[in-house]
Amino acid sequence: MNGPHQPRHRRSPTSFEKGRGLAYLVPMAMPRPSRPSVVWADFKAFVRQPGSHKVLFAALAIIMPLVALAIFMLSPVTAPYKPPDVVFADQWPANRSEAEVRKQLAIDAPKEREQRRLEAEALAEHKRQLRKLADALGMDVDAK
Repeated sequence: MNGPHQPRHRRSPTSFEKGRGLAYLVPMAMPRPSRPSVVWADFKAFVRQPGSHKVLFAALAIIMPLVALAIFMLSPVTAPYKPPDVVFADQWPANRSEAEVRKQLAIDAPKEREQRRLEAEALAEHKRQLRKLADALGMDVDAK
């Protein structure tokens, strides 16, 4: 009685199709922890199976986490303490005269110009070194 357009069997509807659309969000059951003796017996059974490649992979499975753990243990835990840089602002009297302000600006202006010049030279040197590195690596930094 099955025609060419009729299915031979009906599949059961999924929980999503039954109207319980959030059924896939139900938490999974977690496996029970294994006893160390069971884990050791399982490991021994694995090693006893024929094939020398399994011993190699078993050794790698043990050595790799130990190496990672050793790296974490041997690396420095914290950086040494560096006290913060404190910048003190000059205290100026509120009733200072215009002449006092101009006199102090005349003293500070050459120092600030020299500081800006030194910073610009350091930046130019840094850019020159980066360009030299880019040229050595074959990078085209001028292309946009």
